[in-house]
Amino acid sequence: MDIATIAGLVVSFACVIVGTLLSGGVLSSYLQLASAIIVFGGTLGATIMSYPLNVTITVLSKASLKAFKNVKIDYLKTIDKIIDLASIARKDGLLSLEKKLPELKDSFLEKGLQLAVDGLDSNKILEIMESEIEELESRHSKAINWLMTAGGYSPTFGMVGTVLGLIIALANMSTPEALGPAVAAAFLTTLYGILIANLFFIPVSKKLGIKSELEIKEKQLMLKGILAIQSGANPRIIKEELLVFVKENKSNNKKLDKNKSQEKIIKNIKK
Repeated sequence: MDIATIAGLVVSFACVIVGTLLSGGVLSSYLQLASAIIVFGGTLGATIMSYPLNVTITVLSKASLKAFKNVKIDYLKTIDKIIDLASIARKDGLLSLEKKLPELKDSFLEKGLQLAVDGLDSNKILEIMESEIEELESRHSKAINWLMTAGGYSPTFGMVGTVLGLIIALANMSTPEALGPAVAAAFLTTLYGILIANLFFIPVSKKLGIKSELEIKEKQLMLKGILAIQSGANPRIIKEELLVFVKENKSNNKKLDKNKSQEKIIKNIKK
């Protein structure tokens, strides 16, 4: 599980609840089925209209859950695997890799090496594998955009619910004592819309965006290694080229999150 995602979600909701209680609010007064139906139902319906049904199904069944899963991408391990394959190809020839392909756990790396073994030239391999990367990036962007769209719609439907509630409240001014509670209930939809947008849809879309960048970066690294193996380059040279690629990636990550694990990786790279 991705601890950061879960911790962030828990802390955000906890702060809202604690702040409400400290302000003298009663949690039961913030629960209203009608408001929830307007915001959640309206947001879901509008977002479904904005995208093909298969994208919505993918987001609800797989993509959104990925934000809560700890997807580990070990660039150094990937490089070691590529170097091992490069050493075999250098020693026994490119065709010797064919028996190693079923052992590979990554379908992208397997497909790229299979194309190399089949004798395709580097330009054709580059064209095919870059198309694979673009397709992967497209799938990721659809899920990310779906969540961002939902994050944009939910506050809007919150306002719609508030307007509807105010219309109903003002239409019943013959009972002034009921006006206050009715107006308060009307603003609940706005609260729901803002909360769901800023505590779920937008943060989850951003987390998926970061994970997508890491995955795309790994595929680009693999492609660089595949082309190097196909060209018959020295494994030591391939390793140096790929390590530069990783150091560049780690340099960018340091701006976002400086921690001990990253420092350890950089030290390993420099050895």
